[in-house]
Amino acid sequence: MKNPHFLHFPIAPAPEAGDTGEDIISRYGGNTGNLLFISALHRVVQHETLEPIMSFHPRKIIARGHDGLIIPAANWLNPTSDWGELANRIEISKLPCVMVGIGVQSKKVGDIPRITKGTQRLLNVVSERSKSIAARGPFSAEVLNHYGIKNVEVTGCPSLLWHVNRPASINSVKPLGPSISVCSSRENDIRSLASSEPRNQIGRYISKMAIEQNYDYIAQTEVHDITAARSFNASANADSQRLDYLKVAYQETSNTKILRYLASHLKLFTSAEEWIE
Repeated sequence: MKNPHFLHFPIAPAPEAGDTGEDIISRYGGNTGNLLFISALHRVVQHETLEPIMSFHPRKIIARGHDGLIIPAANWLNPTSDWGELANRIEISKLPCVMVGIGVQSKKVGDIPRITKGTQRLLNVVSERSKSIAARGPFSAEVLNHYGIKNVEVTGCPSLLWHVNRPASINSVKPLGPSISVCSSRENDIRSLASSEPRNQIGRYISKMAIEQNYDYIAQTEVHDITAARSFNASANADSQRLDYLKVAYQETSNTKILRYLASHLKLFTSAEEWIE
């Protein structure tokens, strides 16, 4: 490829004053973590054209002289995501593909999840147009193999490519201080959050520890936390359903304590550079 077209969710502008957590997170495909691997891959595959996945028009990019597709992928191998429309557009384009970082989400360790017909079709279409598909890890490769995709290489998350000119190692120039930040990327639905699934148990534990120890909390998917932090007013009558959710998440009964904690400790990064710094 000499002139590839780079597909991804848009790298959105900074949040505006009236934006809710739902508004902000939806711009990043449901997780601000997408910022990291998309930005990192773009540093390697430098190209001017950046276009959201679902506005990808095959005939237009061919008319502009593009000769291939770069697809930064996330944990798309799961029971709910359906990538049939993207598969249709790739098939129409007839262009070669490079898919990087596709991963799996499973309820239990080692369980191969069901995937939708649309996702299966995407895998087939991309596999036909690729020398190999870059997977996040050995289990992701195993799941791809299970669904008939054999041309797979394990490369890890594309965020590892951020330091294109040096190793992704950490050089500590001074002793690490007591400052700690945490992240749990927990469910936004209160029923799911309150369930006994390990992911949700861990999410509740991390959040409880954070508020008890006054650790900073880095939000990636937590729409309720973000909205509460951005509209903080300890005397305001906040959305009762949102507060009910936050009480379960932080295992805390005081609305005021939760809101004050979020106003002072919640961090939301909408720039990969700022996040890494």
